[in-house]
Amino acid sequence: MTLAVEGMLSVVAKVTVVTVLAFFATWLARRGRAAVRHALLAAALGVTLLLPIASVLVPPVRLAVPMAVENRAPAVEQSSSLFVPDPPDVHVISLPQSSRISVRNLLLAGWLGGSAIFLLPLVIGLWQIRLLRRSGFPWSHGQELADAIAREAGVHRRVGVLLHEEAPGPMACGVVRPAIVLPQDAESWSADDLSRAFIHEIEHVRRYDSVSHFVARCACAAYWFHPLVWIAWRRLALEAERSCDDAVLKHSDATAYADQLVGLAKRLCAAQRSPLVAMANRADLATRVRAVLDVRQRRGQAGAFSLGMAAASALVLAVSLASLILVAKPQAAPAPSMTPPPPIETAQVKPAPPRVVPQAAPQAKLEFEVASVKRVEIPSSDGRVPVFPPTGGIGSSDPQRITYRGTWLAPLIADAFGVRRDQIVGLGPVGNERYDIVANIPKGATKEQFKVMLGTLLRDRFHLRFHMDSKINPVYALRVAKNGPKLKATARRAADGTIVPGGIGAPDSEACPTVPPSYQGVVGWPSSGQVCWVGQDVLVEDLTRLIEQPAGRPVMDETGLTGRYDFKIRFESARRQVEPDGVASDPAPSIFNAVEELGLKLEPATTALPQLVIDAIDREPTEN
Repeated sequence: MTLAVEGMLSVVAKVTVVTVLAFFATWLARRGRAAVRHALLAAALGVTLLLPIASVLVPPVRLAVPMAVENRAPAVEQSSSLFVPDPPDVHVISLPQSSRISVRNLLLAGWLGGSAIFLLPLVIGLWQIRLLRRSGFPWSHGQELADAIAREAGVHRRVGVLLHEEAPGPMACGVVRPAIVLPQDAESWSADDLSRAFIHEIEHVRRYDSVSHFVARCACAAYWFHPLVWIAWRRLALEAERSCDDAVLKHSDATAYADQLVGLAKRLCAAQRSPLVAMANRADLATRVRAVLDVRQRRGQAGAFSLGMAAASALVLAVSLASLILVAKPQAAPAPSMTPPPPIETAQVKPAPPRVVPQAAPQAKLEFEVASVKRVEIPSSDGRVPVFPPTGGIGSSDPQRITYRGTWLAPLIADAFGVRRDQIVGLGPVGNERYDIVANIPKGATKEQFKVMLGTLLRDRFHLRFHMDSKINPVYALRVAKNGPKLKATARRAADGTIVPGGIGAPDSEACPTVPPSYQGVVGWPSSGQVCWVGQDVLVEDLTRLIEQPAGRPVMDETGLTGRYDFKIRFESARRQVEPDGVASDPAPSIFNAVEELGLKLEPATTALPQLVIDAIDREPTEN
């Protein structure tokens, strides 16, 4: 029984070693092709299935593991001169050997029972695929397109094309007679979407992903209790999908394919059920979209050398590990001494002082020492929209006190949780409210700790609750123009903290009034359909946030400029006003041309942006 239990533990230990080595190898190849990582994971899962078989065929090599065993020596040695009375009659009832339940049988029964339970979804999934294929309708137009793509991909087997109303999305199935099952509405898809779907699924057929997926599910059923095997299976399925995505990107634009993947995610979410053995998982689509849009990622098929090395390494690993068996090596504990200890005088024994076990102090909650929050009304006059930047704070002349005057909650949430203001969703009418906030910062606090304190204030005083999501958005990238930036660096500060005059200069239009030299921030004035922004001592990221509204898209700062600058731009607003006589006001440049006057440029781009979705927030803060 002991040898059998030790054999089971040896197999589990070997499986752990194999999966850890596979994860390390895929981490080393994280910048390589997805097909290479898929080959490594498939080889590792294949090794886990070969280990029990190879352990029977390969001669064992036992590794002794030291283990202390209690040495049960007799307490008193009987002497022949002593009279020992006969024991009373005791009737002992012994059980037959066949009725005793061994630990080995319990472990083996639990292992096999769990494997049978986890094999059941695989059998049901294969049966579901069979029903889909038998009840699907052939599609002649799709068959012609699939045949052409299969020939180009080097697939010599005929790949059937079927339509089925219960198919949640495109899926490939079968090995000897492969087929692609499409939803019923695939007839209305565009030619590009249909072509991308066929390229992806035919790549599954070419790579025999159905076989590797089946082997991985069998490994999960065999080691149903081992979390690393399940993680390896999910990574294998993801790398298979990414490998097929790489094949699509050879013939398609990354942005268009990313949009199609987002549409597939919506279909999978709306689907009532999917086959239990389907490889595509909506939880992996966000990772796939980021990989599709990552221009640094290497793509392509795994070469013959990579596949050969993966197979050879798997074979060597299976043979070498299969021969090892962990065996407990008993080590006798020192026998207790038979000599009685010397008597201890009571007067010489002193009680030991109680041991004081130090306890770790509870971690203090990061929050402001004192914070005052109240909702205020900021009147606007002459069409001006005042923007008040925060004063004080870490890095300023008053690092232990920060003051927000008439601020909105959006910039506070963005600063606290590391997102952009356009990435905040669901703020609602609360986003239009303005608040005065004064907070005392603990001495020695860092900028990262300040963000945590700001988040604590929003949670405690406004009862903010949120969750994170992601979405692909068209954006503009703000970059430096060919001739370099024309922003003017902010003039030096005087001893009292005010800015020395000369940073902006005299205004060139009535739409841009003069700003006091001591002002810090950006002020904007709309006039006759035009907008003028005057900024003093501001960062480029502040200018980026302003550009987003007239540009109509989020703007990503890719200028690399980290200084503080003065600027003044005038541009035509989206809702340009017309004079009473019907003649438009003096023409002003668009926001794009105005940005070019600063030596910068806005270029279209697409990226996957995280979103902070507001679940709950109060309009009125709690009492101070």
